[in-house]
Amino acid sequence: MRIIRVSPEAEDDLIQAAEYLDRETGNPEFGHRLHDGLDHVMELIAENPWMGRARPDLEEGLRAFHHARFTIFWRLHVDTVEIVRVLHQRQDVEREFGVKR
Repeated sequence: MRIIRVSPEAEDDLIQAAEYLDRETGNPEFGHRLHDGLDHVMELIAENPWMGRARPDLEEGLRAFHHARFTIFWRLHVDTVEIVRVLHQRQDVEREFGVKR
């Protein structure tokens, strides 16, 4: 299994998502469950980094996988999987990756 490396941007994405759920529900358990679920998917990605689909429209070498209204974006390196972003389905993915239309 490859080593998982989470970018600062992806870590911020995870924190913001958990904080949003905490605020909206008043129950921090929802944020913890979301974080645990996404962590589990990241482990699956590290075990099988070719899962999901390629997203060359956003960035060369980028892959994506959907889970619970979120999309995890990563790049595969020789011995690591770099989690680049974790974005909610309502976020403008192209804008977040700086793609001009």
